[in-house]
Amino acid sequence: MKNQLRPSTVRIYLALAPILLLLAAVSCGGKSAAVAPTATQPPSATAIAIRTTGMSDLDEIIRLTLAGDRAGLVARLGYTALACVRPQQEGSPPPCEGDEPAGTVVDAFLEAGCGGNWVRAHDAVRSVGGPMKTATLFAVGRARPSAEPPHTEYRIAFRYDDSELGYWFDVLNGRIVGLEQGCGPIAGVAKFVDGFVLAPPP
Repeated sequence: MKNQLRPSTVRIYLALAPILLLLAAVSCGGKSAAVAPTATQPPSATAIAIRTTGMSDLDEIIRLTLAGDRAGLVARLGYTALACVRPQQEGSPPPCEGDEPAGTVVDAFLEAGCGGNWVRAHDAVRSVGGPMKTATLFAVGRARPSAEPPHTEYRIAFRYDDSELGYWFDVLNGRIVGLEQGCGPIAGVAKFVDGFVLAPPP
């Protein structure tokens, strides 16, 4: 008597047939299936180049500011040697501290708003190294000569992202020697420079 397949066995073979055919097609010729190429991602916003002056010291300050690197900015601080006073008045050198006698020469840093104020080095570190509002580069100008300290060479101005206000750094020999915030729009920095290295946006 010839061997006959049971009906249940036939049903199993029929169910497995499509799977066996698929495996045979994939393995045929020993070739792997082609992998679709990965789409190239567009450059991120952080990769967009910022405006530069071509002067390494100024460009480094710009880079640190836009990167929010406050520790890097603090390392760039420079000071003016002034004799401390008792008491301090607006525009005067910084106050003496502790038992320092009036006239003691100390490191001073200019912080200006609508008026000017000289502060001690530790206060400058808190101001420049502390949290600041997000801003973009506005302009870089050559400072007008002044007989009064600090004897600034350049002013690097930044505008806050959410307003027309801003601030600028006074820079001398690659060091930040002052932080100034005007009473009006940052465009007013034009009154304190003799020409621009990087002009304000149109």
